[in-house]
Amino acid sequence: MQPSKITFSAFMKNCRKETSISELGKLVSGLGFNGIELAVRPGYQVEPEAAEKGIPNAVKQLKEYGLEVVSLAATPTEAVLAGCQAAGIPIIRVLKGIDLKVGYDASIEQLKKEMEELIPLCEKYKVAIGLQNSCGAMISNSMEIRNFIQSFNTDAIGAVWDSAHSALCGEEPEQGLSIIWQHLKMINLKNAYYRRTNGFESAPIWEKYFTTGDNGLSDWSRIAAYLNERSFSGSICFAHEYTDQEQLLKHLKYDLDYARKLFIS
Repeated sequence: MQPSKITFSAFMKNCRKETSISELGKLVSGLGFNGIELAVRPGYQVEPEAAEKGIPNAVKQLKEYGLEVVSLAATPTEAVLAGCQAAGIPIIRVLKGIDLKVGYDASIEQLKKEMEELIPLCEKYKVAIGLQNSCGAMISNSMEIRNFIQSFNTDAIGAVWDSAHSALCGEEPEQGLSIIWQHLKMINLKNAYYRRTNGFESAPIWEKYFTTGDNGLSDWSRIAAYLNERSFSGSICFAHEYTDQEQLLKHLKYDLDYARKLFIS
């Protein structure tokens, strides 16, 4: 069974404001994507203080290149939410950190208070917040995301499942997706593994190495099979994030082509 209405989008994390909106659109569409996640952050094409008008303007320009802005990477201020509503963008992707000094439970309670303040604005502007898992001192795995979202009785908060970070946490893809399925709004398709950065003469030091879709801990074929079987509809977003900085565009194009074979063949 093939999935329906999937948008393959790109988050061009390394393309900052030196790259104009038009240049960004030409680049992303030229790689073969039909969607984009727009960054509304300091130093990017749309600055937060200009969000209310800047977001619709950017969406209009990107549409000329056949690109749908399916999500935003931004802090969900009221101006950003208003800009999303005006431009028809349904979701803002966020990550939430854990303060190890105060502990997990205290951090979660503080994050819940922050989210409670945002929910009325999300409901007002009809824009959802997508909480992404990220390994490390973050809300890091699928169960943590589900537990956090379930504490709110609203559709204004959903899950963005990141395949690389799920795998780095040791999750099986089917298990992770099943845990957050009822809250799932978007997929981040990435891959990574841990590699040792020092010799064996001292305690090991490990780093996350972000690589192509067929070379990491995350099995994209299993992810595709799970989503295909359930006719997943929505955005599958690829991040412009590889440890090998010299091959960013080459890797991104490779991953899109690889994923298309898994989801369409």
